[in-house]
This record gives sequence, structure tokens and C-alpha cells, in this order.
Amino acid sequence: MRPRPRLAAVAACLLTLAVGCRQAPPAAGAREAPIAAQAKPAAAAAAAVSGTLVFKASTAGQIVPCGCSPDQRGGLPRAAAELKKLRAASPGLAYVEAGDLLFESPLPRRGPPGAQAELKARTLARGEEMLGAAARAIGVRDLALGAQFVAETRGNVPLLDAGAAPVVGARAALLVKAGEVPVGVLAAGLGPDPAQTVRARAAQLRRDGARAVVLLAHPRGGWQEARQLAQATLGEVDLVILGHLDDPATDPNRADPGPPVVLSVEGHGRACCASTCSSPRARRRVSSSPRARPASRPS
Repeated sequence: MRPRPRLAAVAACLLTLAVGCRQAPPAAGAREAPIAAQAKPAAAAAAAVSGTLVFKASTAGQIVPCGCSPDQRGGLPRAAAELKKLRAASPGLAYVEAGDLLFESPLPRRGPPGAQAELKARTLARGEEMLGAAARAIGVRDLALGAQFVAETRGNVPLLDAGAAPVVGARAALLVKAGEVPVGVLAAGLGPDPAQTVRARAAQLRRDGARAVVLLAHPRGGWQEARQLAQATLGEVDLVILGHLDDPATDPNRADPGPPVVLSVEGHGRACCASTCSSPRARRRVSSSPRARPASRPS
């Protein structure tokens, strides 16, 4: 049996896009989960390969700091600076935009505010190319000007279909390389049967060689529904990133240690999440647990 990958230090790596990349503080009473006993740890360490993935979500049309945090975090220039630092520390890093990038609302604005919103959306779409995004999920806030606008502004960034509307060129799933680890990434939550969609896409990713599968979740019911979807696809998905926030300005960092681990990071570009995925080369099962220190208690 092919060994499952281990997503290590996931919830502990909620990083804020401020001046310097700092770890979000643990919640009161949060405890680190111990590393489980490992079979032949020295041999496993020698055989393992690893890679780093970085995610952000629900930028919701914000190019500069939104003014919704005291230290004025966020903004495309800071995102670029932080990704540059992370790539220097982790060569081969894969960055994925989890969705709801382009607009503040799923509803189009009219007049001068609408023209400004479109210019900002085009800038953000080009920004994802500059950031070197390996993939971008399509959320409801991306579709304010329709599917054609999303397709026209994608540039060279692959789009992932979460089920909101058909977009020309959007993919069901994608294999990305995080370091030396092939990681399957898919988006879902807006179609008629999200759990079945996730199972089918995750199974295909495994057949294609994915050693880990990440779901970019876009549930209509927010955090609680994302946790339910994670449980409905237990065993198929290794990590769930919430791509759609009810309120990008106020929804906090959240972590559910799972399994599978479910993470939500602050919107408007104020935070990103970095996770390390390791996968043993040998066909030997090695049991380990994530070291989880949530940024806030699951609610």
C-alpha cells in the first residue's frame, strides 16, 4: 500500500502579511498535539521528501490594506514581499490562491464604483501571475462580472472550478509540485453534491500520482459547512482550506485539527497559511501527527 503523506505543522503556520512574516498567537488553552510514535524514525527521515505550500483566500477586491486591522496588514505589495521571503527559505514552494479574489461582492457595482472595482480586479488577477500562483480557485466573489471576465483575466494562472458557474478553461483539479512532493489541489462546495464531487476528484488525483490532496472549500454555509464537508470526505482529503469567508473583514483565523485539518485565514490579504507536506519515498507506513497550535479555537 502506498504510504499516505503527512501534513506537518499545518495549523501552527498561520502567517500574517505585515512587515515581516510573524506567526499568529495561539489561543488561550490551545495545546500542541504530540508527535506520535514513529516506526524506524531514522530510516523514515532519510527516505522522506518534503515541500511547502502557501495559501491565501478571500482577498475580495482589496489591493492595499483594508483598514480593518489595527496594524494595517494586507495589500498586494506586502504579499509579494512575504512570498519572496518564504521562497528564499523554502525553494520549490507552491503558492495557491484559494478563491474569492477579484471583487468585494458577488453582485456587480454600477457607475464609477463599478469601473474602479473592475480595474482593481484586473490588477489583482495580474498580481497572481506576479506572485507565481500555481492555481486559483473560482469563488462567487470572482464572478461579479461573469464567467467570461474571469476567463479573460486569468493570464497564465490555472483556474479551479468550485461549481459556481462554468468558466472556459477552468479545471476540475490540478497536480502541483511542492518541492519534490506532488500535491493534488481541487476546489468544490458550490455544486449540487459537493461531497461526491470532492471524492471523485480526489480519487482521480490519487490515480494521477498525488501524494497529498488539498481541498479549497467554497461552501455556502461558511466555516461550519466546511467542517462538515471535511468529515464527509474523510480519508480522501488531507487538508481543507476555506476559500470563502462570510465577512473577509472580520472573520478570524480558525483551525480544526481534524482529521482532516481544516484552516481558515483572515481575508482581504491580511493573512496566509503555510503548510509543510512530507512524503516518504519508501513503501513503508510511518505514523505521525501534525503539531497543531491553532490561531483561534474552532467554533
